[in-house]
Parts: sequence; C-alpha cells; structure tokens
Amino acid sequence: MKTWDTVVIGAGPGGAVTAKALAAAGREVLWLEEGPHLSLDSCEPFSRAELEQKYRCGGLTVTLGRPQIQYVEGRCVGGGSEVNSGLYHRLPADLRQAWAHSHGLPEFTEPDLAPHFADIERELSISYSADPPPLPAQKLVLGAAALGLTAHEVPRWFRGDRKQSMTETLVPQALAKGAQLWADWRVQRLQRRHGRWEIQGQSQSVLAANVFVCGGAIQTPALLQRSGYRGQIGRSLQMHPTVRAIAVFPDQVNQLGLGVAAYQVKVGDRYRFGSSAATSGYVRLGLLDYPGVEVPWEHTAMYYVALAGGEAGGTVQTLPGYGDPLVRYRLTPRDRTELGQGLQQLCRLLLAAGATTVYPGVAGWAPVRSPADLESWPVTLPGTARVMTVHLFGSCPLGQAVDPWGQVAAGLYVNDGSLLPGALGVNPQGTIMAVAQRNVQHFLAVA
Repeated sequence: MKTWDTVVIGAGPGGAVTAKALAAAGREVLWLEEGPHLSLDSCEPFSRAELEQKYRCGGLTVTLGRPQIQYVEGRCVGGGSEVNSGLYHRLPADLRQAWAHSHGLPEFTEPDLAPHFADIERELSISYSADPPPLPAQKLVLGAAALGLTAHEVPRWFRGDRKQSMTETLVPQALAKGAQLWADWRVQRLQRRHGRWEIQGQSQSVLAANVFVCGGAIQTPALLQRSGYRGQIGRSLQMHPTVRAIAVFPDQVNQLGLGVAAYQVKVGDRYRFGSSAATSGYVRLGLLDYPGVEVPWEHTAMYYVALAGGEAGGTVQTLPGYGDPLVRYRLTPRDRTELGQGLQQLCRLLLAAGATTVYPGVAGWAPVRSPADLESWPVTLPGTARVMTVHLFGSCPLGQAVDPWGQVAAGLYVNDGSLLPGALGVNPQGTIMAVAQRNVQHFLAVA
C-alpha cells in the first residue's frame, strides 16, 4: 500500500491553510473530507437546502445540559467558511498575551503573528463594504446610540459581493499545487503501525508518514479519542453562548438576499450584540415559541446577544457503539445571569431603535412592547431559553492537550479551532487560520 507523505483530515479553514502550505512546499498531500465538495452557489445562503447540504445533521445538533445549546458544524469542503457570515477579526491582544503566558506558547507575540494575519487578509480580500449599511444595521446603530453605545462595522472576507470562502480561495490553490482532495471520505480511526499512520475509513485505509487532524472542535477530539488518545483531549470545550431576538418595525427592513449585516456592538468585556440572518424560514423557526403569531416578514429583523466567554466549559466524549460524540456544556449561574442581562439590554436597544414588538428567544416569555415589560423579567436566564452557538473551540488547547505547536504524537498534529485555548469574544475564523499557518510553517521548518 502506498504511503503518503502527509494526510490532512478536514477541509475547513484550518485544514485549507494546512493543505495549501504543505502542497506549496512540495509535500505530497492527500486531503480527506467527510462532507461533499460543493460550490458556494450550490444553494441559497441561509436556506433549508444549505442546512441539508452543508451542515452536520442539518444543523440539528445540541449539547447536554440545561439549557440545551444548539450548535452547528459545517460538513462540506470549506467547512464553516461556506456557511458563515464572513466577519473577520484579529485575535484580541489581551487574549494573545494571556494565552502565551498561561499555555507557554512560543512565537506568539504580536510581531510573530502579524505576518500570518496579513497573509490571511490578503488571501481572503478582507475589506469593508463599499455600500451603505443595510436597514437592520441602521436600526442597530440607532438603538446603540440611544443607549450610549457604539455600533461598529466589521470587515469581511468578500471581494465585491462574493464571499471568499475556502472553495473560492485556498481549496483551488491547494489543488493547483498538487494536493489531492477526496471528499465524502469519513475517517473512523488512526493507528500507528511500523512508524507510519494508518488512516482507517469506512471501506478502505490509507497510510501516511504525517497526519494533520483538522476536523473542528467537536470532530477532532472525537477522532483522537476513537484512536486511543484521551488525557486532556476533549475536556475543555469553549463557545460563545448566544440568544436571539426577533424585532418587528413599523417600516420595511428586510428583503431577499440580505444576508447578515456586518455591524456589532461591544458591551463591556462580557457580551456583544449583532445582526443575524432573518430569512423567512429562520423567522418562522424563531417564532415557534409564540404559537399563532404571524408577523410581516419584510418588517422583521433578527439580532443576537453573545457572551464573549463564560465561566462554563464543556466536554466532548466518544462512547462505544455511537457514531457521534456526546457533547456536554452547562452554563454557570453567572453565565445565565449575564446572558439574561444582555438579552434584556438588547431588547431595550431594539425598542429604542423603533421596534414595536420584540420576541425574545425564550419559551414561555411574553413579547416585549415597552421598556416596562422588561421589569418583570427574572434575574437569571431560565432553562427554557433557546441558547445556540456557531463558534466552538478549545477542546484540544495548545500547550495543554497538545504541545505548543499542535503535536499530539510522532507524526500526528492538530491544526484547527480546537487548538484555541479559550473563547475569543469575536468571530474566530481569522485567528484559526493565522494560528494554523503559524503551526504548519513551524512543521515545515523542523520536519
């Protein structure tokens, strides 16, 4: 059986950075992805078809805990970059310093990481929109100003009006450099045999001298555990717990193809507000807790409050006989209190922006039509809250579950969002890609 120089498992942002760098350096790269290889245009963004085509389990994945937290994973070539809103941030300086100190990370200073961020920004055409803010963003700006807050525009990976996802950028670049991509290829287990790695799939196996696992914060620890690696693997999952609210305005704010407005409001160090996708399907889902309520879709917009990083942590655990891992995450009382306070303040903001009614994402709660309606809210967010997240990380942290460069064992590496030691408080893809480039360049320098 042929032995490949390097196998990369997972074709999300971390895997794309890894495969491209290895192929560009002349390495023989086999790239394995569990999901299908689809174009950015295979379906309408934020649609039911997108959920079915590009998400694991159609987006219907939840943690154990109270409240349950719905989380989503991209399951396609390009991973989360194919389905997210394209918002870009660099790693906040205070977190970078804290992680470097607490986890003993070399070459993690601002001068060390800045070239990697600059490379990512050039590859993905990071820029601000040339168009005026869409109407939902204008409402966010107006409401923030009324509360003494500031809404700011976030740069995006867009060229013109086209998102620069991995299938638009690094995937074709890696393939042009010689990487071979096998989509629809699920890896079951890794096993060390005679100094090589056997990558066992559902119907066949391949051999490699080196393996990079880039399956994301849930699937990477799950694969490593199935392969016999435990320790700290999967024991420190982090996320941005989020609750949404639907606002109804007297004027039209919504239209087809609007997407997600690239504006956010930072409230202290604990939480932030932003716009969410508000397709007709998403609005209907958001109103399931309000039976019989019908709203004029063109007059609705969806917003969120997200904790920048709570006290809670979670775990990812594989169980014998089960194909998917068990994910646990329990919000602490402080997390629930702060998330409840954030949701209350978000509702105040939306009322100040002119909303006539706000429907908070909590089952059993009444719609909000005036600030007085908020006075009866409990201090702590109840267990019936519809908490969700699109940002997962920290399940295989650098310098703890793996070494400071992502190495697990001889010839075995992790290089994705699971490496980040904690929640960022900002959209994480830029940091995931920059850290992945740092790690793979170190591998090429020493391997």
